[in-house]
Amino acid sequence: MIRTMTKIDKIPAQTRKQKVAVYCRVSSDRDTQLISLDNQKSHYERLTAAIGNWELTDYYYEKGISGTKKETRPELQRMLHDCESGRIDLILTKSISRFARNTTDCLELVRRLNALGISIYFEKENLNTGDSDSELILSILASLAEEESHSISENCKWAVQKRFQNGSFKLSRPPYGYELQDGKLTVNQEEAQIVRYIYDCVLKGMGTCLIAADLNARQIPTKRGGSWQPGTIQHMISNEIFIGDLRMQKTWRDSNYKSHTNCGEQPQYYIKNHHEAIVSREVFASANASNRQRGLEKNNVPGIDGNSQDDPHLNRYCFTGKIICGCCGSVMKRQVVQTAGGRRAFWVCRKHLTDSSLCAQRKIREDDLQNTYITMLNKLSYSRNLLLLPYISAVTAEDGRQMNDRLNTIQTRLQDIRKDRDDLVYRYSRGSIEAAVFFDKTVACRREEKELLREKRITERFFGHTSYAQALDDFISDWKVGTENFPQDSFRALTDHIQVGDRNQVTFVMKCGLRLSEEIGSAKKSDSGR
Repeated sequence: MIRTMTKIDKIPAQTRKQKVAVYCRVSSDRDTQLISLDNQKSHYERLTAAIGNWELTDYYYEKGISGTKKETRPELQRMLHDCESGRIDLILTKSISRFARNTTDCLELVRRLNALGISIYFEKENLNTGDSDSELILSILASLAEEESHSISENCKWAVQKRFQNGSFKLSRPPYGYELQDGKLTVNQEEAQIVRYIYDCVLKGMGTCLIAADLNARQIPTKRGGSWQPGTIQHMISNEIFIGDLRMQKTWRDSNYKSHTNCGEQPQYYIKNHHEAIVSREVFASANASNRQRGLEKNNVPGIDGNSQDDPHLNRYCFTGKIICGCCGSVMKRQVVQTAGGRRAFWVCRKHLTDSSLCAQRKIREDDLQNTYITMLNKLSYSRNLLLLPYISAVTAEDGRQMNDRLNTIQTRLQDIRKDRDDLVYRYSRGSIEAAVFFDKTVACRREEKELLREKRITERFFGHTSYAQALDDFISDWKVGTENFPQDSFRALTDHIQVGDRNQVTFVMKCGLRLSEEIGSAKKSDSGR
């Protein structure tokens, strides 16, 4: 067989155009920045048109999105997907700070794209990542961009904090029921009627799911035109803004820009009568009390409670998850039993409930537990000077020693971190470590330093049992001996758990560390569910 071979001339490289993409980003949706975005697009249109070897494939532009996290930028993710699909050869962007304000993310993205044979051209820095010596320069510039982002963030936090302190802070977006006029909250009468309707529904006993369904059925839109959700209703019921007050700094962000609910890590500021109220304080308090009570009584059916009660986050009952069997260590379970005196609630060991041979612990009446807790509070009130105050002095002194030890440990570690950073600078200046390693370790040191400083602030504000002991003392100071109503909210706030030793004695373990044992004198054998 005769083989034939056809020779094909090599296609000149310049005949194939480079597929170019443009990435633009502005960090807010203000008009001035949107104009900047349009200007960037126009500029790159002219630039790609002027170079004959470039073919503009797509724009990737993001409005009002921070550059500190790559995961929160959908257009960046879309561009990376197109790069992996072979649709892009070169990426144009204005500057490193527009592409990423996080050194680690920036280097990771560049290396990921270089592995695909795709270069990035940063116009402001005149830097092309396809060049062999670009990574060193990129590491330095990316680190500077991240430091600039941290500096801007800290300056903004400081400015906002000052506005919190002097009461000049202005909301950027009004909540439902209000409008912003010259920076001040004014009532939107049409929406305010819906707010009052929601509170009326709560006072009538309606749940958040039913209220949300009713509003959606009536085609009443939310502030942003969406549908109502039970969580939205729940937030509105508990939001003090509707009684004319303003609580500031409900959330805070850590060094990685992740948002958290403020549980004491940062100071909060509360302004009473900040603006016109929509509902009265009485209606607000009644609605919240009714909503809490409805949550506690929800699904209270005869017999053994369902599995959903086992979830401690539901807090359906005051004692849920807080009663421990002293015989086997199991968490005790609530059970409603029909007795000669009517339906009564008991707490029973789970192992005993499953198989009485596994645990000898018997049922204990719920009202006996409540009465015993009240008796313990009465005794603690009488013996406050002899028992509680000396205990507070002891735990305060012990916590003080522990706090000083922890602060000394933090200070020692901070000094070590500063020495490590100085050593990194020295080694980098002598060329003994690579630039990427230097900047990665420097960023890690800076983040650990910030976390330690945050822990130092929290430690100085609160430590150990002291604050719980003082809270217990404040409660006992106001406690009126002879009170018959079980203090449900205070029990949750002050008591860690109850340990049931036998059917005649329980130990209340307080969150401050105090253990108070009490006999159940009111328990009756005929009603104890033998």
